Amino acid sequence: MDEATLSRVRQHSCHLSVRGPDAGTLPRGLAQSPLVRGSLAEFHRATGLAAKLVPAALPTRLIRFGAQENDFCRAAVCNPDGCRGCHQAQLALLRRLGGKLKPQQASCRCGLVLLAVPVMAAGRHVATVIGGKVRVGRSGARAFEALLPQWRLPGGKRDLRRLRADYYRVPVLTVQKFRAAVRLLDMLARLFAETLAHPPPPRSPTDPPCICEAKQFVRLHLAERLTNRQVAQAVHLEASYFCRLFHRLTKMTFRAYVAQARVEQARTLLRNSHQRIGQIASDAGFQSASDFNRIFKARVGMTPTDFRRQGG
Repeated sequence: MDEATLSRVRQHSCHLSVRGPDAGTLPRGLAQSPLVRGSLAEFHRATGLAAKLVPAALPTRLIRFGAQENDFCRAAVCNPDGCRGCHQAQLALLRRLGGKLKPQQASCRCGLVLLAVPVMAAGRHVATVIGGKVRVGRSGARAFEALLPQWRLPGGKRDLRRLRADYYRVPVLTVQKFRAAVRLLDMLARLFAETLAHPPPPRSPTDPPCICEAKQFVRLHLAERLTNRQVAQAVHLEASYFCRLFHRLTKMTFRAYVAQARVEQARTLLRNSHQRIGQIASDAGFQSASDFNRIFKARVGMTPTDFRRQGG
C-alpha cells in the first residue's frame, strides 16, 4: 500500500475505548536483554513470523509489531473495524493462554494465525511472546475474501484491490513448518526464563578478559564434555598456565567452576521446565545420573528430585 493511501487510511484510524499503557511490566532482566531482542529478530528473519515479548497482563491497547508488521496488518490496524478486530483477537488469544499456560494459537477474522507462548519463571507466568500474523495453508484466504466486501476504505475499490494484494503477500507456511516455528518459539521462551532465573554473574574487577571469556565459553558449552585444554585453546592460553591463572583469580579450580555452573544450570531447568531429571542431567553436561545426583546433593544439600518437589 503506497504512502498516499496509508495517509488517507490513517485519518480514519481508531482509538480503543480502554486508554493508558499496557498493564503490567516486563521483568528488567528480559526487557533489557540483548539476547531477547536478538533472538526474536532472528526468529522473524528465519520464519517470517512476527514475535514480540510483552507483559503477562492483558494489554489495554493493540499490540503492534513495528518493523516486523506486514503491509496488510499495518493497513488493517489503521481502519477502525480492523483495529478493533485485531485487538479483540489478541485479547481472546491471551485469555486462552492465561487459562492454559502452554503455546496457544488462534486465527483473526482475516484468517491470519496468531500465537502466544508463556515465559515461566519459578512457576509464575512473567511474560508472553506473542506473534504469528502469517497464513497457514489455504483456509485463511476464504475468511479474508468473505470479509473483504465489508471493509470501507477512503479509496474505495482501488484501496480494496491494494489491500487484497497486501494480503496475498503475507507469508504462507505449511502446517508442518508452522508447528516447527511454534516449537522453536517455545524453546526461546524457555531460554528467556532461564536467562531471567539465572543471569550471567557480574564480572569481577579482578578478572582479566581471558577469564571472562573462559567463563562465557563454559556456559555456552555446558552440555558438552569440557576439558582444561579445550577452554585454554578457546582463550589462546597454554593449558597449565590457564589453570593456574584461573585458580589464582577465582579462588577455585577450573573443574570446580564447571561443576558449579552445571549445578546452577540444572537448578534453573528443575525450576522452569517439566523435563525428566535424566534429560536435565544430560542437558547440564553431567555424564551420568549418579554423577548428577552426587554432585548436586553435595552443592545444594538435597537431591534433584527433592529440589524439584520443594519448588526450588
